[in-house]
Amino acid sequence: MGTTSDMSARVRLIRVDDNVRRWKVSNARRLIYDKNYSVNSTVIDNLLKEESLVPVSNAFSDRLGPLGFDFHPMLVNDIMHEVELGVWKSVFIHLLRILDCISKDAYRELDRRFRVTPTFGRDTIRRFSSNCSELKQLAAHDYEDILQMQCSIPAFEGLLPEPHNKVLMDLLFVFAQWHGLAKLRMHTDKLSS
Repeated sequence: MGTTSDMSARVRLIRVDDNVRRWKVSNARRLIYDKNYSVNSTVIDNLLKEESLVPVSNAFSDRLGPLGFDFHPMLVNDIMHEVELGVWKSVFIHLLRILDCISKDAYRELDRRFRVTPTFGRDTIRRFSSNCSELKQLAAHDYEDILQMQCSIPAFEGLLPEPHNKVLMDLLFVFAQWHGLAKLRMHTDKLSS
């Protein structure tokens, strides 16, 4: 990384939303949905694997691609590092500092609420560590679990006096909603082939 050859490869191999990419994705989708090929078949792999493409139609590409718009530069490429370990971790730390100013018992109550949050599925919500507020040995998936609406909103609800509690509930809801939408693979209201 960082070498001259690496930098030139990054410029030469940059992803572009052009007619070739749209054709490959469209053709792969036709083979999957109309010809009943499996997603991991050799035919689909031969079509998509070289550029690590996936057979997912992109609404921005479909609507704005013919006008010359390339959607690749507009995307957050790394939600885990930029959002979960970046913005959300900073917001969470700031909320912990606010709780510390209010009461030392607020930390204990927040930790208790996270501990009693039930798990869901094998990978959806895992059991929280004994003290989320200590931020010890937390991985990206831990911050993601803490952020999820079904965890953060009930855990923080009522820990701040009004009107601050309402502002915090709105913040957590909007952040969790945005995060959920950002992780979706399809951003349209209807399924299209």
